[in-house]
Amino acid sequence: MNTSPSQPIWKRKYIWISFAVLVILGGTAYFLTSASTMAPASVFPLAQSDSSVEWEIGPVSNSQNHEGTYITTEIASLEELVQAPEDQRPAMLVLQGSLVCPLYDEYSDCYGTSDYDLYMAIAERYLSIGKGEEAYRYLEKAIANNPSSSLAYMRLGNVAGRLGAYATANAAHKKAVEVEPELPTPHIAYVALLTNISSGDTYKNYPDLPGLLLDIEEEEKKLAVVKEKYPDDEKLSRALTMISHLRAAYSELLK
Repeated sequence: MNTSPSQPIWKRKYIWISFAVLVILGGTAYFLTSASTMAPASVFPLAQSDSSVEWEIGPVSNSQNHEGTYITTEIASLEELVQAPEDQRPAMLVLQGSLVCPLYDEYSDCYGTSDYDLYMAIAERYLSIGKGEEAYRYLEKAIANNPSSSLAYMRLGNVAGRLGAYATANAAHKKAVEVEPELPTPHIAYVALLTNISSGDTYKNYPDLPGLLLDIEEEEKKLAVVKEKYPDDEKLSRALTMISHLRAAYSELLK
């Protein structure tokens, strides 16, 4: 028969409390470790109405031919380069069909080697072989790296438009106008998207036509302000004429 005295109540309580603390600490450590390995939240998620989008799109370059193979190899090189420290990268890129220059801008295919430049270059390459999802994700990386640049939003809007994700494309182009409202290009690109949405029967599948009309009316006002700053810009003139037609058409449609 065991005659050893039982443990005092305070000791048993101490043991249980210690055990509970260990469980809580272990659970917290597991949660933090798991959270660190989870995929990061999307920077510019698809609109809910676009959630069933098919990511594959028609390639500009056939990924099975020589040009497509070259681009695939180029993508691998760019993805490797973006992992290198910036001070160990070349000052400029030479890409197939591109000029040799140190900076990327909206008027050329010139690329520098900052993270932003490389993300933009990789996105363009993926898009050229029809990889819509990869292009979209790299444009999100570009936006996260430089959220004040309208160009990445415009490119993302263009990708979303090619995917048929028009609500997302509309939101992206609106954001491009928002971050750099004084530039003509975001406005011209936005009107081009609104025109595409309104062509044929595409508009019938848009999830919120009254909301789209409000966006058109707001953009028309902003475009008029920019036009005053650039009175001789013919592209702005055409965009302003087009958006006026769109406003009138949707106003009549939604009566």
